[in-house]
Amino acid sequence: MPAETAADWTKFWDLIKDIKFAMFTAHASDGYMHSRPMTTQNKTEDRANVLWFFMSRSGEPVLDIARDASVNVAYADPGSDAYVSVAGRARLVDDMAKKKAL
Repeated sequence: MPAETAADWTKFWDLIKDIKFAMFTAHASDGYMHSRPMTTQNKTEDRANVLWFFMSRSGEPVLDIARDASVNVAYADPGSDAYVSVAGRARLVDDMAKKKAL
């Protein structure tokens, strides 16, 4: 697989910058993949190869990630003909400074 470049992420952020909701997909306990709407929390200065989302510690997505960190996030803006799907590994971060920054 080719290495990521800054240009790849610049294009990614350009495509999704005006999309309010993403569909966050994770493997659920029933063996199926479940998608949930989430809002990407990254600030302009925090746009690299990490996506930030807030979720309840007791919510299903957190349990899903704890079981299997493989996730997918999909964005769609039909008006701009922009469709983006990115797969990766999620991890839970409980960092008060980061929460305040976001």
